[in-house]
Amino acid sequence: MDMAGKYPAKGRDVHYREIDLKSVLLDIDSGEYYSLNRVGTFIWSLINGKRDVSHIVDEVTGKFDISMEQAGPDVKGLIEKLISEGLVEVHDKPE
Repeated sequence: MDMAGKYPAKGRDVHYREIDLKSVLLDIDSGEYYSLNRVGTFIWSLINGKRDVSHIVDEVTGKFDISMEQAGPDVKGLIEKLISEGLVEVHDKPE
């Protein structure tokens, strides 16, 4: 999926809790649990339907010592994984 210009938003049936800079996500529909590391938790915090993927990549490079070349594919990969698991929805314009 081409993530350029897309606005990811947390799924409505996903609950999460942050614990020690990590997150645990629960998909209410499936009953499945997921965990995110510190960087994934930061990305999750930015997914709000108002920021596009490129803005999230910029935020990650500003927060962590990582290049745009590395952050771009990593952030997009995580968001695509979250979408495929039904934890995130993607929109063409901000919510």
